[in-house]
Amino acid sequence: MEMQDDVTDGVHWSIAQGIADPAKVCIVGGSYGGYAAMMGAIKTPDLYRCALSINGVADLRDLLANQQRFIGYEIGAERIIGQWWSDRERLRQTSPVNRAGEIRTPLLLIHGKEDRAVPVEQSRDMADALKDAGNGNYTYLELPLGDHELSREEDRARAFGEMENFLKRYLD
Repeated sequence: MEMQDDVTDGVHWSIAQGIADPAKVCIVGGSYGGYAAMMGAIKTPDLYRCALSINGVADLRDLLANQQRFIGYEIGAERIIGQWWSDRERLRQTSPVNRAGEIRTPLLLIHGKEDRAVPVEQSRDMADALKDAGNGNYTYLELPLGDHELSREEDRARAFGEMENFLKRYLD
């Protein structure tokens, strides 16, 4: 979670320097950055007017379980994220899907159905968790042919259009 604290520190520094308007800060990211956007909304909800996750990781244990089918899993995923079993409580606490009830910040989730790096179930499960928590202040957009990089022009145009509308709604 130290990386999340670095993001928070950077926002505070930008505000103190007069670079950022504290009333118009939104956290946006893709993949790990999508995870950071959701965790920013959880850890420092008053810092952000809105949060936007593109193909973001919402459940660390589920991501690790998905990665186990790849060669070198122990060297890569477990070394970076943690061990599925022995770190299970920390992974649970640092997974946005398990803390959806804490999110008060408006949230836009965008995910490509054909994403092979971060399965679409990550955002589907997050949307379900938000709904189950009674949070109606989120939007979920699934791109049927979208991949992790939003390689298709149609997917980028749809995602950016949705992002533009979302940011206008909360930053204007």
